[in-house]
Amino acid sequence: MRSPLHTCFLLTCSLTAAGLSAQTLTNDNVSPLDGSAFTQAGATYIAPGASGANVTWDFSALDQLTVVSFDYMSPASTPQGSSFPGANIASVTEGNTSYFNTSAAGYDLHGIYVDGSDALIVYQDPERVLSYPCSYGTTWTDALLSNFELSGYQFERSGTVSGNADGYGTLIMPYGTVTNVLRVVTVEDYSDVTDLYTSAYLFTTHNYYKPGIRQPLLTITNAEVTVLGSTNTSQGAGWTTNAAIGLEEVLRNDIGVDVMPNPASDMATVVYSGTGEALTLAVIDAIGRTVLEQAVGRLAPGIQRTDLDVSGLPAGTYTLRALAADGQHGMRRFVVN
Repeated sequence: MRSPLHTCFLLTCSLTAAGLSAQTLTNDNVSPLDGSAFTQAGATYIAPGASGANVTWDFSALDQLTVVSFDYMSPASTPQGSSFPGANIASVTEGNTSYFNTSAAGYDLHGIYVDGSDALIVYQDPERVLSYPCSYGTTWTDALLSNFELSGYQFERSGTVSGNADGYGTLIMPYGTVTNVLRVVTVEDYSDVTDLYTSAYLFTTHNYYKPGIRQPLLTITNAEVTVLGSTNTSQGAGWTTNAAIGLEEVLRNDIGVDVMPNPASDMATVVYSGTGEALTLAVIDAIGRTVLEQAVGRLAPGIQRTDLDVSGLPAGTYTLRALAADGQHGMRRFVVN
């Protein structure tokens, strides 16, 4: 698993043709939201499997050694938030806080606060851990830089992160089978330099994502840390459990769907990964009745947006269902005020 000094993760996406459009992820349907929370089970390391198209990754034998939670909130609600003015979302796990900026261009790490050592690592050059939009075959490379103090010593952290969306297919997990999954591999290669010594880090991380779930379903990490000529290697895995909020409803969805804002009042925007086929949007109430339906004609494959007038619906919880002409579907719960 990752060193506490480098707590971060990737969120990523895929689309190159109509058949791959269901793996498309952007800031609209994958970046974490203020108030969301996930539970991750730590597991014994398992080989990440093959890359390529239409791969089946079988991780049904994953165990559960530990459990940690990820809580997302506004940076302003954390004690160290003012030190990261460029961040707009914070992730807190086991007392450590990672600060990110989410935008249409990418998901960028702006720094980390490590509770145990009281280390405040602010990135002067943020690390792009995910480039938006991206698709199967997308690659990127980005530099990172931070000057920080730890235990009375001045450190300079510099290096690069490179990413590659190298596979898509089906993911078999302990709780069941998940379709339309994209895998993204990142390699973080950087050093922390002081007057006394240099620490070199090489993190290779495989992340597996499902459209509409704002957390990797599975993370497999290989970490190499070299200090004074001695290299230590550690490996591990972590998987988001099906107890996580919002996970069960999208596990078997072919089309990634989101509704914004949520809660909605008069107009809602449906964001979905278009398949290139005509589809129908249906709003279903709590007892299973279709209370609103809207047809959408054929659009280009990729992320699409359709406005939905919900002003005539009573306040309550609803399910938005997208059904494409080719049979692919997606669902998302939302609230009307």
